[in-house]
This record gives sequence, C-alpha cells and structure tokens, in this order.
Amino acid sequence: MIEANNQVTIAGEIAAELVSYEMGGKKYFITELLVSRLSGVYDTIPVIMPSELIDAKSNYKGKYVFITGQLRSYNKQAKENKKVLMRVFVRDISFADEKQNINVISLNGFVCREPYYKETPLGKEVTDTTLAVNRNHDNSTDYISCIFWNGVARYVSQLEIGTHLKISGRIQSRIYRKKCTDGKVKTKVAYEVSVSKFEVVEGEE
Repeated sequence: MIEANNQVTIAGEIAAELVSYEMGGKKYFITELLVSRLSGVYDTIPVIMPSELIDAKSNYKGKYVFITGQLRSYNKQAKENKKVLMRVFVRDISFADEKQNINVISLNGFVCREPYYKETPLGKEVTDTTLAVNRNHDNSTDYISCIFWNGVARYVSQLEIGTHLKISGRIQSRIYRKKCTDGKVKTKVAYEVSVSKFEVVEGEE
C-alpha cells in the first residue's frame, strides 16, 4: 500500500545483523543502513521490515540494498519515561551488486510543535519543529522531527502550530551528548529530516 503522505527511498549498505522483533503479533526484522552524503559523512538509518520480505537464514550484513517505504515513529516504554523510536518501515527491498547512496523523503503533514530557531556556532541559521503525518491505511500518526536551514529557517520559525506543510529532503542521523541526573554523560543518536524544499499548503486541497 502506498502512503502518499510519507514516502522514503533509500539505498546503501546493511551495517548490522538482522534482529528479530515482534509487533502486533507479526514478526519483523530490524537492522541499520549506512548511506553516504555528498560530503562523505555517513548517516546510519534504522529500518524495520516484515519477515516475508527476506530470508532470515541469510547473512545480509555488508549487502547493498534499495529500499522504499515510510519513516515512522514508535513509542517505547523505557522505565518511567516514554521513548520515541524512528525507523524506516520497509515496503519493498531489492539487492544490488554495486553500492548506491540514495536518501530521499517527502512528507505531507502539520506542524505540531512550536518551531525553535537558533544560530549554530558557525553562524548558520536553523529551525527545528515536528511534523504530524497521518498514515493512509489506519488512524495512526507519525511524529517526525524536521530541521530547516539558512534562508528559510527564520521564516519557518514564525509558522503556527497546525500549519499544513509539504516537504522534501533527506533522513539524517545526528550524534549528541546528554547529561543525566546522576551526572553521567551519555552519547545518543537523533534521527530527523533535513529539509531541502517545502511548501505551505493554503486552505483545503
């Protein structure tokens, strides 16, 4: 089933062994895909795929693949706090002999978190917010972090919650450090959409 509001195309190298996972009584496999940017930096993108798409007995680590699907958010209870997991839900997967680096996403959703504007230490303007993207096949909604750069960052920072946006860009992984209540510092990874193009949808379509 095509999710018109949420379309992802990625290609890269499977970087980890498949891990079995059950959800809603169905079996899935989780792994990570390494996708190179033009700069040579790699994004590590987590993916989840239905078990019927692959042969679980095969070793896929190091294989080059082409994937289409959607970027989805999943709630996970972690001790006393809820944790949001971001994964590409795989609809179709094919294998290739040569490595490709493709990372494209398009979303159609609504601003659901107050946009936050700042300047980086290098002087770049950036605004981050969250887009609520409805799934076509059920009543679920995915909440996807999006970042806007430079010339449009200041404009997006003025948008109101509920603004309807269509965006396109790429999925990126970002490593950051978080100080815990016990004073320890943990290294974590955030997943977000780096927006290259966007459109404000006015009125009803």
